[in-house]
Amino acid sequence: MTTILLVEDETAVRKVARRVLEREGFAVLEAGSAGAALDLVEQHEGEIALVLSDIVMPDMTGAELGRAVHETCPEIPILYMSGYDAEEMAARVGKVAVAGFLTKPFTPTSLMAAVRGALDN
Repeated sequence: MTTILLVEDETAVRKVARRVLEREGFAVLEAGSAGAALDLVEQHEGEIALVLSDIVMPDMTGAELGRAVHETCPEIPILYMSGYDAEEMAARVGKVAVAGFLTKPFTPTSLMAAVRGALDN
């Protein structure tokens, strides 16, 4: 089973995304903050195929999280999500391990299209 690390500080958004991903057959590791996500990356014994992360979070930005994940696990792609437009998101995160951008609010269809696109890269 493919494992996705979902990082989102808004509980409602995180729950919806988790439900969609699990319904599509993915195992989901869930983190409400970037710090918790880094702990999961370090502690999880299996493979993490993708990090799906919000960009704007209170403790650390998604871009900072992406860089930290890339330092320890450069093979894990990062799919960013945000309410900002794709150009603004790209400027915020740079190019490190970027597997794509998902604009919020998203639909189950757009979420799965972004996830599949990121995993296929």
